[in-house]
Amino acid sequence: MPVTLTLIGKSPQQSQYDIVTLTERYKTATTADAVLTDSSVPQIGDAHPDYATMFLVERYCQETGESASTLDLVYKGFFSETLPPLKNSEDNPVMSATTYTSSAIFPLVATQPASLQYRAHANTIVCWSTSDTTANFCPDPPAITTDDIITWTLVAEQPASDFGGIMTWLLTNAFVQRIVETTTAEEIVDAQYWQITKRKIMNLYPYAPP
Repeated sequence: MPVTLTLIGKSPQQSQYDIVTLTERYKTATTADAVLTDSSVPQIGDAHPDYATMFLVERYCQETGESASTLDLVYKGFFSETLPPLKNSEDNPVMSATTYTSSAIFPLVATQPASLQYRAHANTIVCWSTSDTTANFCPDPPAITTDDIITWTLVAEQPASDFGGIMTWLLTNAFVQRIVETTTAEEIVDAQYWQITKRKIMNLYPYAPP
């Protein structure tokens, strides 16, 4: 005989950019093991009966009496087929770069290296997808300028405000700028929803011709 479940409460959790978590609590006059082994009880991966875009990801059952239990069903997904908007953010991590060459001497190398400590530029988007890829585009970060330099070193470390001409020369002749892009896809609901993160960061690298 199928287990009879009686709904006694719901706890939906929703935020602007995140997946929806819906927890439903049921009571039943059945032991916990009977509840979890009964084929009539919703199974992991099943769609919610009222929301086709939400899927069961967790089940918790606890006996409350000799023949009584509570069952929590946790669904994740979205209340509609419209996915949340992508989240776009910018940051400026502090980075460092060292080079032994420049446009003036390449491919020769110098005895003393030149180093910069600087604030890089990074753009990140986080979005949801029904596959492990997305067509959403992460914008390119802006170029690094002398305003982003914290310190520079030839023989001794110097504050960025000292000898601005040397700092400019290092930035434009001893280093090249390059965007590094990374993409990660985290499967949040098996075979249904992925959270995809794309990040682009503008970094400095030792000078090399194009």
